[in-house]
Amino acid sequence: MKREDILEQYNLLKEMMSRFLMGEKIAEKIKEIYEFVEENKMLLNEDTRKRNKVLKGSKNLLKMGIRTSEYGAFMATIIQTDDEFKRLRKLLQGLGLWDDDLSKLDEESKSIVLSTHADIGKEG
Repeated sequence: MKREDILEQYNLLKEMMSRFLMGEKIAEKIKEIYEFVEENKMLLNEDTRKRNKVLKGSKNLLKMGIRTSEYGAFMATIIQTDDEFKRLRKLLQGLGLWDDDLSKLDEESKSIVLSTHADIGKEG
């Protein structure tokens, strides 16, 4: 194997590892927000600081998965395919906290999701 090939494989591996770690961090953040909402759902409509923490965290999360974000499509795919994110969205909607800004970010994120292995069987 040529030296250039080895360097190329190393760089590809490094890039894959970087994306894997980003994906792990996103999953952790989703879980953190979801658990905070679950623990505080009775207080969120009255406690402005807690509500703002949830809204800001959710918006920042979704901003990672939009067209202008670095690795936006990759991040959008992680976010939109995460079961805990789906539960978080539903929970925030049920609490009346899913606002227009979150809806717009969510729709933009959905629009750039990459095809996944699970999508292959759905085609045709």
